[in-house]
Amino acid sequence: MSETERTQEMPDAAELARLEAQARVRPGDPVARARLAVALPHDEAEGPTRIAEGLIRTCLRLGALDPAIEAATLLHQRFGTPELAIGLADAWLTRHRDDDVERAVAVLSELVSVEPDPRASAPSGTTGADLEARVRLAALALGRGEVETALAWTSPIAATAPPGATRMGHASAAAMSLHANVLLAAGRADEAAAYAAEALEQLGDASATAQEGARLLAESQRFYQVLGIAELARGRTEAAVAALSEALRLGPDDPTSYYNLALAFEAAGSPAAALGVVEAGLELFEAGVAPDPRLVALRNRLVA
Repeated sequence: MSETERTQEMPDAAELARLEAQARVRPGDPVARARLAVALPHDEAEGPTRIAEGLIRTCLRLGALDPAIEAATLLHQRFGTPELAIGLADAWLTRHRDDDVERAVAVLSELVSVEPDPRASAPSGTTGADLEARVRLAALALGRGEVETALAWTSPIAATAPPGATRMGHASAAAMSLHANVLLAAGRADEAAAYAAEALEQLGDASATAQEGARLLAESQRFYQVLGIAELARGRTEAAVAALSEALRLGPDDPTSYYNLALAFEAAGSPAAALGVVEAGLELFEAGVAPDPRLVALRNRLVA
């Protein structure tokens, strides 16, 4: 939507005073603050817009989705920044009511430079809002079983740059690991393994500050998971056990790490080791908390 299309008639002084009063008496209401922001000229709207965005994020954290979506919609229609579009799409995807997903897809699709075409080659790269939108669109496609569409969304992410820790933030790392998982879903285990191995090499070579350490560990854990699953799909069970053991070391509170490593031990012909991993994973769940059904099913199969 162009800036011309976003212009609107400014309210008179009385209406503006009414909106300001509403925002004052309802300080925690993102809709009141958003209505004030959209009524102001652009050069006066920055402050109220930032306050409204903060209230929207608070509402989303608290599960107050309807007012968050109403406020985000008002801001997006008036200002149309990529950040507002991403926030609105996330709110719709969280609420997931009626045609919310379709609305989110429409907004996200406006942010990407090229529409997905599984038959087309990947564009030269992607950054910023384009990357954020592609991650969400690819995840939605993958969830629907549309693997080729997901791959078309993520391929430009991979083309942007090698997944080195020094070149990307947390969002980019998540995008790169998503691409590796899409490769796995597409049956391209060799490519997924090579991609994950390259990422791990660069993550290992990066000199991390103390602040970055936790982020790099989390990113490495993702890629070890992908590498292990890819090696398992290639029939390289020893390599799979090694990679998934490292993933478990880096993510000892992740039930998926236990499940994948147990599968690798089972495929390697070590059912006792597989059962030991499963039992350790089940210990994560406190009394009264339903355990991961995958671990329960795998334990039942191993002890049968």
